Amino acid sequence: MLQNKKIIQFIFSGVLALLFVQFYLKAKEQNIEMGFGMVDVLIAARDIGPYKAITSDMITTRPIAQRFVEPGAFREKVPGEARKKLIGKVAVAAVPAGAQILQTLVRSPSATETGL
Repeated sequence: MLQNKKIIQFIFSGVLALLFVQFYLKAKEQNIEMGFGMVDVLIAARDIGPYKAITSDMITTRPIAQRFVEPGAFREKVPGEARKKLIGKVAVAAVPAGAQILQTLVRSPSATETGL
């Protein structure tokens, strides 16, 4: 009888340990996916000079790992929506080709701020 209780306790402890390990690994996997999940970001297809109006041929989208997306970058959540918001705006600083386009680097065209 005592031998059966020890076996049952051993099996129960093993099952609990497996469950804890599974929960731990699942949490780690989700944490890694959050950091390396790919996000579509608007990128300068070619150099954009300061005070130049942005056209559709100047921008493109590229998937980038979420942890490498700069704060304030234009993210393409709905296809074409962020691109529509950006086209026609004016870059207030130079944006090199391949760089993420940040919201702080663009303004709406106005005679006082951008001269356009």
